Amino acid sequence: MATCGRRPSRRRELAALACALVCACDPDAATPVDRAAVPDVEACDGVRQWPRAASEQAAALLQAVDDARAQPQRCGALGAFPAAAALVPDGALTCAARVQARFLADGAPLGHAGIDDDAPDDRVAAAGYDASLSSELVALGDVAPDAIVDALWQASAAHCAALHGPAWVHAGAAFVAATPDDTGEDDDEPRDVFVLVLAAP
Repeated sequence: MATCGRRPSRRRELAALACALVCACDPDAATPVDRAAVPDVEACDGVRQWPRAASEQAAALLQAVDDARAQPQRCGALGAFPAAAALVPDGALTCAARVQARFLADGAPLGHAGIDDDAPDDRVAAAGYDASLSSELVALGDVAPDAIVDALWQASAAHCAALHGPAWVHAGAAFVAATPDDTGEDDDEPRDVFVLVLAAP
């Protein structure tokens, strides 16, 4: 005849429950890190808070990038690139993108040189991202995010190859809307600014 094991005593059940609760509430236990949050470093102090509408435009740009990378793409003479996985948003890269977007919106010449003539990899490092590779793409004008990716960046072999690089893991983007005070170097027209930063650890 089969027999059942002895049922643990009520005292032992309560002791096990108490132990589980203590372990679950252990203040020294590691907490998940929000990778998408802009880090608390000096380089990001001026861009940690960002207008909601601008953040939504930046998110739309990241989605357009993921949509493009999800399809194989030929980038002119630089060859064909296979479909790639979606990029993971990273707060340090968002910080680096915002810093450059604000600099360009303030009237700096379109390009990758930033404040004090720093380079994109300088901004990525200052934001706290330890990159083995990084790249930055910029765009100006009143253009929808998907049009920037499809009609502008993918139409240029160099930008297309940078966009579809299989090594990229993380991304950050920024948008600054034109205001009457934002004027370009060569004209007096306000300009919207988009900046995309791609990187791999």
